[in-house]
Amino acid sequence: MPSTILCLDDDPTLVKLVATWLRDLAADVIAVTDPDDALGILLGRDVAVVIADFEMPKQNGIDFLVKARQLQPETTRILLTGHRTIDTALAGINVGGVFRFLSKPVDRAQLRQAVVDAIAQHDDSVIVVRERRMEARRTALRAALEEEHPAITAVERDGEGRYVAGATLDPIEAEGLAAVAALAIG
Repeated sequence: MPSTILCLDDDPTLVKLVATWLRDLAADVIAVTDPDDALGILLGRDVAVVIADFEMPKQNGIDFLVKARQLQPETTRILLTGHRTIDTALAGINVGGVFRFLSKPVDRAQLRQAVVDAIAQHDDSVIVVRERRMEARRTALRAALEEEHPAITAVERDGEGRYVAGATLDPIEAEGLAAVAALAIG
């Protein structure tokens, strides 16, 4: 499934140009001029990269990117602006969680490379989030098993590495656990 790239700029000519430059990246490129439309897209589908202009009439790009980050934390954010100040760059990075800060007029090759890097960053973020969720499920499963069957996830071993059934287990559970342990070290 191709990545989705969302481009937001209040200048329809510029946003169309940016989208055109990115069309051959094997991605689904969506160009919008209204921040509310962009937020609606973020509510309805996964977006790998969002490119937002800083200076827009309804809200600035940093405020928009803060909202985008709340909706989709894994989305990689790029701020594109003609407002070249250190304060804008710092706010973009520190407040909006911007991955790249690009100045207008932007160079086509620079933009394309930033988006390729942003897609890779997004893919890495998705993997990390997936692994964290999987580990959380494993931890919850272990806790549920431990609650239902005390010592099932933390069976002690003796000095020779053999499993030792805990005193909290009744003899039948201990015998079954020892049989499972014997199979495990097999």
